[in-house]
Amino acid sequence: MLFHEPTRTALVGDAAFHRGESALGPAVLAADQALRTGSPTRLPHDLRAVGFAHGTGLVGADADAFLGFLRAMSGRSPGPTSSSTP
Repeated sequence: MLFHEPTRTALVGDAAFHRGESALGPAVLAADQALRTGSPTRLPHDLRAVGFAHGTGLVGADADAFLGFLRAMSGRSPGPTSSSTP
C-alpha cells in the first residue's frame, strides 16, 4: 500500500478489492499474511481517494464507504470522512 499525503490518496494494490463492495484481497496475494488484516486499517481516517490494482478507484462518498469498511474491520469509531473534510 502507498499513501500520498498531499492528495489524501491511498493506492492499496491487491491488499483490498472493491467489486460492488469492499473486501480484503486474497490471502495468497499478501506478502505477509500476518499483516494482511491489520495493514489496511492503519490508513488515515480522511482519505479522499482509493486506488486498486484492478478496477475503478473510489472518490467522495465511495471512498467514505471504503473507510467505513476499514473502521468495521478495526473496530475504530467513526472519524472524519472525505466529505466532511474541507
